[in-house]
Amino acid sequence: MTKDFILNRMRTAVKNNGVNGYYIYFEDAVKLTDGTLINEVRLSRRGVEFLEKGTNKVISMSMLKKKDLLLIYDRI
Repeated sequence: MTKDFILNRMRTAVKNNGVNGYYIYFEDAVKLTDGTLINEVRLSRRGVEFLEKGTNKVISMSMLKKKDLLLIYDRI
C-alpha cells in the first residue's frame, strides 16, 4: 500500500465514523515511531491533518512514515 492509498482509506473512515464526518479524537494517543503522540485526525481542505497531543500542532506529512499512517489507520 502507498501513502496515498492509506490516506484515501483514512479520509473515508473519518467521513463515515468521525464526529460530523469531520474529525476523530483518540482518548489514548497513538505513539509514532519518533515518539510523537497523535490524539486527533481531522479533515481539511488540504486533506487529512494529524494533531499532536497537548500542543494541537499539525504534524507535517513529510514527518510521517508509512508505518505511522498504518498505526493511526488501525486505531480508527
